[in-house]
Amino acid sequence: MDDRRRVVTVAVVPPDAVVGQAQKWNRTTESGQPGLRWMDADSHSHLANIVCHEMTQRSAPSTVGGKWPEQTVKCTSVLALLTLFGIMSVLVGYVDLRPATYTGDYHWKRFEQLPFSGILEARGNMSPFMPVPTYIKHANAEPLRPLYAYYDPRFQRISVLILSSEVLNATAYCRYFDDAYAEFKAAHRTVVYPDYVVNCPPAENIKYIFVTGTAHASVEKKQMISITIDPHSTRWPFASAPIYGDYHHWFLLLQFVEFHRANGASNFIIYHINSDNATRALLDHYGRRGVAQVIDLPDPRSNLCAGAHRCRHNFQIQDCLMRSVNRFRYAAVIDIDELMALTDPTKTMLDWLRSMDRPYFGSFQFRCRWAMRKSVDPAPHYLFDSAIDELDQLVEKKLPAIRFTKLSSPAPQRHTSKCIIKPEAVEYMGVHYVRQYSGGKEAYRTYFVEAEDAYTRHYRNLSTWGVINFREVSSFGQFSIVELPSKVLEETVSRSKCTLHAIRNITTPSCAQYY
Repeated sequence: MDDRRRVVTVAVVPPDAVVGQAQKWNRTTESGQPGLRWMDADSHSHLANIVCHEMTQRSAPSTVGGKWPEQTVKCTSVLALLTLFGIMSVLVGYVDLRPATYTGDYHWKRFEQLPFSGILEARGNMSPFMPVPTYIKHANAEPLRPLYAYYDPRFQRISVLILSSEVLNATAYCRYFDDAYAEFKAAHRTVVYPDYVVNCPPAENIKYIFVTGTAHASVEKKQMISITIDPHSTRWPFASAPIYGDYHHWFLLLQFVEFHRANGASNFIIYHINSDNATRALLDHYGRRGVAQVIDLPDPRSNLCAGAHRCRHNFQIQDCLMRSVNRFRYAAVIDIDELMALTDPTKTMLDWLRSMDRPYFGSFQFRCRWAMRKSVDPAPHYLFDSAIDELDQLVEKKLPAIRFTKLSSPAPQRHTSKCIIKPEAVEYMGVHYVRQYSGGKEAYRTYFVEAEDAYTRHYRNLSTWGVINFREVSSFGQFSIVELPSKVLEETVSRSKCTLHAIRNITTPSCAQYY
């Protein structure tokens, strides 16, 4: 009996050794004990065979006295449970492949009418079929490190951004201070949610705010954070992943900014940790011109965040969202090696967004196509040491958008896709999709853009990433030559030249139109 109980437990909470194909995410308790793991249908079938073999290996396959053996009955029950999980997994997979304009799709509407469709959706008003992030207390979790604070008019609350990893759903206390730096209100207990965000109720006479892990932790005057309130604007910004490391970023950064400016973007929020002198010169130039707001973040190598996957990246996403609320109509969160490309040569991306916009669309999700770069970008010294004619030729011939035009077939939806969002519609943003809408799934929907209309053009270097992922990318279909529309590409080249001229203090009359 003890052995059979052990096997049944394995059926509900399968070990990794049995379920090798289990999906990567799982739910666990705060004590770190394993919880329910979602698997694909093949894994469920394989596990069911193992369980039934162990439960019935000592039983005859026939009935005894007109009754089924106890082991067979239990096996049937386990099979039924695993089959249910398998069906749910298949349905999740079906939804992941739903068409881009699913709001008008007949099959999707029929699926939503099924009585069990809501069971498969995540908690509360999370986006459909998104795993609910659960806090797991790790030994290397950082202490709370508040960095910025914003007033969120949508919920009439103060959102404090904390630069701390692995603290989702951890307890936090909002601390309120007046203009004399005196704490005038009892600490408010809350939790870290969404990731890197602590939401605090507003208070009269508040001038500064801070977040601590306990209600009575001491707070120094220099630690207190003022609250940012941004005016409304209809401009369209881009936010980049943090720039850092020894890689030469300046040429990609130049293309990133000037291509999207040619497509209608007017403002950029660029997160910077450390970089070469050419990248820094570009950032300073864009900052002086009012094109970009450069946010300098602490070096992750100086604290525990260095060991957390996408730590600064995820922080940047939530911070960009809060900086954009009530300030920008649209916001895009992508990396500097990505371009959001439109296939229609007569429109800019901003034109397309305005034509497609509907009140119920909270985000536009773009499928990814990879352009494999076969060489590294120019070294930083080219920006300072080359003659201006050589710089112009460098842009005309070496810009990745011009040089690398062989693209992969589009990846499936939600596979490394990127989004343009309406900031007021989003409460929790992930790297590749919206995790939670501010008004619930009934208020907003995601528009899944067809690759024939627009897509993300991802310029990946054929280094370690290419060795590991090239086979998967190739499985999406054949590579093909895909040129960018000539009008936007020509403007990108012209803008790029003018920016380099300005950095080198060379006056070019034709460049006045771009600033």
